[in-house]
Amino acid sequence: MPRDADNKVISLVVHHTATNRKATVEDIRRMHKERGWRDVGYHVLVRQPEGEQPKAWHGRRHNMDERWDPWERGAHTKGHNRSSVGFALVGNYHEAPPPHEMLEALADQLAAYAAMFGLGPSEVYGHREMPGTATVCPGDCVDMNLVRTLVAERLA
Repeated sequence: MPRDADNKVISLVVHHTATNRKATVEDIRRMHKERGWRDVGYHVLVRQPEGEQPKAWHGRRHNMDERWDPWERGAHTKGHNRSSVGFALVGNYHEAPPPHEMLEALADQLAAYAAMFGLGPSEVYGHREMPGTATVCPGDCVDMNLVRTLVAERLA
């Protein structure tokens, strides 16, 4: 399980927004700002409204260097934000699975960040797999073993 190691990125955390699949990044930004956060809590959002191709969007801004400075810290997994990058599937995946193409787009993003920070598929977690969390996020219908397999294929 992940441990904070001097603010070094050691885990990639997958979430769902628990919203409608049509929600935009600006909708998520507005919701998070209403909670008092300075920006979207997630670093990357993957969105695929019905009938469209999936697309990844930057949420919380970052400067893509090897350090995760405090201003870059996400607000997605309490107790783990200093040492993780947050990814969110736009939609609610507790009762229905995300489209496979959406998981493929998520895996592309996860693999790119894993390569950037020297991580492997074993450092990819669903939100509820993180220690100290009490949540169903990213939803019962997101198969995290499949996600890790897709990431492993891209890193091979």
